[in-house]
Amino acid sequence: MKTYSLFTNSHNGSIAIDFRLTTLRVVCQNTLSLALKEKDKRTFSKRAHQGNYNELKQEVESFFADTLKAADDLETQYKKMLDRKFDVDLIKAYIENLIPEPTRPTRADIDSLVEKLYLVRVRKAKEAHSKINHLNESGKGSDIKGVKGSLWGTFNAVLEFIDHHEKNSGNNIASNLFGTGAALKKKHTIWL
Repeated sequence: MKTYSLFTNSHNGSIAIDFRLTTLRVVCQNTLSLALKEKDKRTFSKRAHQGNYNELKQEVESFFADTLKAADDLETQYKKMLDRKFDVDLIKAYIENLIPEPTRPTRADIDSLVEKLYLVRVRKAKEAHSKINHLNESGKGSDIKGVKGSLWGTFNAVLEFIDHHEKNSGNNIASNLFGTGAALKKKHTIWL
């Protein structure tokens, strides 16, 4: 995935000067609007048109220095994930922590609809576990030396499952960026 540097300026003072890093390649108003919605303060710097432009220059230089440091820190974290070896038991625990099997509702004994919905959720969780295990062994990138049997490999199997295999009732892209898919992606951090 590439990171792009984006500079926006209204030229009439109606919006702030905006410098940001984004993974979106801005080519039209739609992609610009999507890129400007990114709210992570570490990836952008905004400033009103008023003021000293030397201060703006220093602010932007500081922003890019901080951002490059954050990218280096992220690379270090990814290397740690690659170095953290995962055996079968850790892989199983990792997957079950991310996608736990639901607990049986007490009403399932007396309500057949509740029982049926519970069994559907259990089946879905088991199918997800099975698919992630399969992707961990033979998914994209699993053939790269050192990936298989590492936290990095398992994490990427989960990402591949969420982004390309999980079916949800809504928009997959929206789910992956903002919904249940995004929540699952953030949940892995307890293993770092």
